[in-house]
Amino acid sequence: SNRLSSTGMVQTRPCEPGDRGGIAELAAAYPFNDLRRYRLFNKARQQAYLQYRIDGCVQDGSVWVAEDGGRVVAVAAVRPLPWDSSVFAVPMAQIPVFVHGAGAGARETVASLADRLVAECRSSGLRHLNVRIDADDLVLVQELEARGFYLVDTVVTYTFIPKRQELPHVKHLFATRTYRPED
Repeated sequence: SNRLSSTGMVQTRPCEPGDRGGIAELAAAYPFNDLRRYRLFNKARQQAYLQYRIDGCVQDGSVWVAEDGGRVVAVAAVRPLPWDSSVFAVPMAQIPVFVHGAGAGARETVASLADRLVAECRSSGLRHLNVRIDADDLVLVQELEARGFYLVDTVVTYTFIPKRQELPHVKHLFATRTYRPED
């Protein structure tokens, strides 16, 4: 799927080994990194984790890039879900990574790559595709919803910073203990 962007023509294609540098640059600037709210992980660790997830998809899925003017401006992966497919008797996959640049052309880039992923999944017979994304990434949320995706889950994360916060007193209504076989 190719789409005209405000800066040129966005082209989508399978990821190649030479894309690693462009993907690393993109990941370094991506504001919606999974671990961004975890203060225990500095930026370098967050970026390393994202790269690890992308690398894992190269091994057991397919990774696609969008480029504009020869520069990687988005990367996304599709990973089959064999267990889920077996249990639900429906061919299923997930998009565990969808990273894109910001600024001019971001919407066109996301739209182009999303179109390509959906087309590839349809052509391979997949009937269920899920993606976990940050709700703050409005461009990605809106472009996926425009393609038939809809919100079904929410993950709420609480991060405690011991040096800056004290845990509030919690009123206990019952005793909590570890599981016992007789339970």
